[in-house]
Amino acid sequence: MNDHKPSETAQLSSEEHLLTHDLKAVIDRGEDMRVAFMKEHRGRSFVQGDMLRALGFMILALAPPAFLYVWANGPIKEYKHQYKASFLADLAKAMGNFKYYPTRGIASNILSKTGIVPAHGHYSAEDCFMGTHSNAKIILSEARLKRQESDKAYIFDGIFALVELAQPSFEGHTIVTADAALAQRMTKLSPIPLTGTGYEGTLSCFSNNAANAPRFQDKSLLKEVSELVSVFEDAPLSAAFFRKKYIFIAIPHQADMFEPSTINVPITTTNTALRCKQEIEQILSIIDLMDVYQEDEAQETS
Repeated sequence: MNDHKPSETAQLSSEEHLLTHDLKAVIDRGEDMRVAFMKEHRGRSFVQGDMLRALGFMILALAPPAFLYVWANGPIKEYKHQYKASFLADLAKAMGNFKYYPTRGIASNILSKTGIVPAHGHYSAEDCFMGTHSNAKIILSEARLKRQESDKAYIFDGIFALVELAQPSFEGHTIVTADAALAQRMTKLSPIPLTGTGYEGTLSCFSNNAANAPRFQDKSLLKEVSELVSVFEDAPLSAAFFRKKYIFIAIPHQADMFEPSTINVPITTTNTALRCKQEIEQILSIIDLMDVYQEDEAQETS
């Protein structure tokens, strides 16, 4: 009987092997950064504790403890800054040569044109990724909507993605949604039947142009949208195809993947990085499918 234990490499999960070398390197550098700040914070906290005990009986020693508190927690503040300025910027580049912007997002004047964004009085966006894929421009970010800025509750909390295709790919305005409530409110557009596609129970489609029906009844497109729903943990997402070459996707997704953990917890795990990679790649797959449609149309007209 062979008692030889498998090597550490052999024990890696199949998911870990899907990470690119660059992405794995980003995770390793990020973890090194966190550990360095954690050690610095612990060292300062130790000094702060000794000093506070020594000053505990001094009535007029209020200013020094306040100063020490700010000084001891400096590494936490710097870690949060470097997490976004360095780690997320490197992560964006590794996941498709994107650029990362901490406080940018899709322009607010786009939202009202989509037909899938709920009425709101306040819109905020952060953790924005911008780039190109197959000559298409893409921007995605975390997005939150409120009825008014002072409200505590969000009417939308998730991700917005906007794609501008290189070439016109559809006519009119079409919406594909996994949101049953939105589907019931869809009165200005006509339904496109999905009977026989296998997705009629999970997706609904509406358009103001009947010529769009064959494309949006295509199982390949519905499959990509359905898989995007699955990647985002069955989120009731919606996608709008409008103005010939724009695709806007609203994904309710309350998990905040881009915020740093506490300094004593690893900033990311292989699973988190892989999930982020899969989410972006699934959005990109819709762009790839539009390229296929354009190639097919070009061949038909040639």
